[in-house]
Amino acid sequence: MHRQRPLLEHIKRRWLTNLLVGIGATIASLWILDGDTWINTARPGDTLAYALSYAIAMVNLSFALMGLGLKLLNQELPVVRYLSDASFWMYLWHVPALMFWQCVFMMIEWPWPLEFSLTLFLTALPLVITYDGFVRSTGLGAMLNGRRSPRILLTKP
Repeated sequence: MHRQRPLLEHIKRRWLTNLLVGIGATIASLWILDGDTWINTARPGDTLAYALSYAIAMVNLSFALMGLGLKLLNQELPVVRYLSDASFWMYLWHVPALMFWQCVFMMIEWPWPLEFSLTLFLTALPLVITYDGFVRSTGLGAMLNGRRSPRILLTKP
């Protein structure tokens, strides 16, 4: 998609429209469920209506987030570039880390927002640290992302 700049500009311009359509389709999906946790297949047409509204919601919300990102993140930001470089490493290892922390927090009776936040933080932090220390400037990092030059620490003489 990066090679089709006009298409990206179109997505960027229409982010709000996509967001509103996505929210509307999400509301329609929830209305079709009518408080159930699963689609009621006893009513004819509900399954198809739910599937269509859900698909419309997901596509439009995806394009809305993409467009908003294109609008707000249109300049080079070192933190975003760094996390972008680390993302493949984090993708490869996030499942075992998440499973570990979920097993730990299964034994503890804390409020779910606290457990959720800690799970995210305790999963992401070690992955970023291991990426920085063991992947970024090594052969593994070159294989995952292409060669990166080592960071030069700027010190005053």
